[in-house]
Amino acid sequence: TDPTDATHYLRMTGFGGSGKDQARLDWQGGGTVTQFIQCAHDPAGPWFDVATNAPPTDRANAITVELHQAATWFFRLKTVRDGSDRE
Repeated sequence: TDPTDATHYLRMTGFGGSGKDQARLDWQGGGTVTQFIQCAHDPAGPWFDVATNAPPTDRANAITVELHQAATWFFRLKTVRDGSDRE
């Protein structure tokens, strides 16, 4: 994201069911970072990648994920700049 532009920020913009055992996630993020959509059964983790977008990426993005019979899911968006450590 561009810290000098108020319209550039990282955020989840939507979440909803998109079919049986599926969820649609929408997000906005910077175009020059690798974006990871991660999920976990508990907010403490462990977290697993369900999607990865390598740069250049669109500002607005969406994905449909399979929920695989879990009662509770948590999602987060992680970004990494090229050359930095992923963890």
